[in-house]
Amino acid sequence: MAILNNTILSDYHDQLIKTAVPGEYFLPKFATKDLFKLKTNAIQREHEKRVKKMKKHFDKRLPTQFNFSAVVCTTSFTGKYQGEIVEVLPGIDMVDGHTRRHYSKDAEDYPEYVTLTLYLVDNWEDYKNIYYSFDASEAAEKTNEKIVGACRALNIKLTSSTALGGGFGSALDIAYPGDRKDDILTKVAYFKTELEELDAIGLMKPTEGKMKAQTLMAAGLMALKIYGEPPETHARMVGGLHQLAKARTDAPFWVDPDNWFGMDAIAYQYLEQGDPDKWWVEKGYLRSTKFMSIAPQMDFIWYFFEKYMSKSRVAKGKGVKPSNFEGKFEEYQEALININPPQGYSSNEDDE
Repeated sequence: MAILNNTILSDYHDQLIKTAVPGEYFLPKFATKDLFKLKTNAIQREHEKRVKKMKKHFDKRLPTQFNFSAVVCTTSFTGKYQGEIVEVLPGIDMVDGHTRRHYSKDAEDYPEYVTLTLYLVDNWEDYKNIYYSFDASEAAEKTNEKIVGACRALNIKLTSSTALGGGFGSALDIAYPGDRKDDILTKVAYFKTELEELDAIGLMKPTEGKMKAQTLMAAGLMALKIYGEPPETHARMVGGLHQLAKARTDAPFWVDPDNWFGMDAIAYQYLEQGDPDKWWVEKGYLRSTKFMSIAPQMDFIWYFFEKYMSKSRVAKGKGVKPSNFEGKFEEYQEALININPPQGYSSNEDDE
């Protein structure tokens, strides 16, 4: 077979299997050490840093961990990726398993052999599409579908269309204090009671659409758990979240000319009142779930949650600057972990 002309595959001529799928081959016993002879895919994201996060899953030694995939590039070709011209040379490029391959270098008792599926390609479109068939979000079950399934499995009672459709995935990721790579079921189970509460309060379907923000939902989930006890404290937080859910620009409750009272400042910001140049959260960050925008929003929200819970006023004349609330999100995430650590959480996990 022409595929065996590749130097890496020359030792595998006795076991190479041509499958029923055109252009697909299978090696049932590929030496693990030979994985490192395969090139990193030209559009592979940084994967070395993911090894530490994924270690606990890889340590389970599930059979699927040892199935790898690669493309055999039979000729040179180029393609455009994120505005750059990418050149692909003949050879074998990894498709699926970069992180697992990296992990195997230092793992004890890792199998000597793995399975390898190979796909013949001679053009950029096939090269790219095969990679994304493994890596793209479209290739996996959508997050909201997983959330709906998890809620059904845990018998969580929800009523709003947003909640029923699993439309709080980003909020769940932001609020969850454990490993972001934990599965959806674990995250949903962690906030089981709080999800029902937040939905009943109305923050998943607020009176005004501008208040429907994943960051507000995330803060609400955290707050309901942090302030779960005693009942009086919990009731106060529930009351504050009700204020946010019912906030309206035509019936503002931030009318005190001299002071901010916690929830009114949050509603004022998310309803986009006042001069945008003087907003506490930059316009480009407000409601965004991009990584760089989360902390500025959550810091701001938690600063005023704190003021609300302590019944403290913030003088309008004095002003509030981002430096006043920087680090609040991290502070309350730590508080959440201390109050209710996620299953399997270890405070020295990063040191392992």
